[in-house]
Amino acid sequence: MKENFTYKKPSPEYRFFLYDREGEGFLFFRTEEERDAAASELIPAYLDETGWIEYVEDILTGCVTGHVIATDVEFVPLRSEFETDEAYQDAQDELSFYEVDGCDYRCNYRLADINDPGESTKRPEESTK
Repeated sequence: MKENFTYKKPSPEYRFFLYDREGEGFLFFRTEEERDAAASELIPAYLDETGWIEYVEDILTGCVTGHVIATDVEFVPLRSEFETDEAYQDAQDELSFYEVDGCDYRCNYRLADINDPGESTKRPEESTK
């Protein structure tokens, strides 16, 4: 199989998928033709002298049309934004929002079109780095 796929999550560019439970799992392709060619290459690998190998359930293909995105992203206040520890604590208390286990934001999630990137969960100052 040519290296025309990605193991990463689907995107508008890589929305055609091949699912091979016995092999690589999900692979994402730019075009239907690339995906179908890869699927065709897999089929002989799952045949033996009697036909389809019994333990192989299937090879699936499809097109991703939607994904889950972050919405309503809010970032926990940074200590550097306040002059005192007390002011910082008061701001967290007022929002009922504290950094927990390294997570410095909260948000909602919803299903959206594959072309919708959702809101960034990186602080604006991190996005420019």
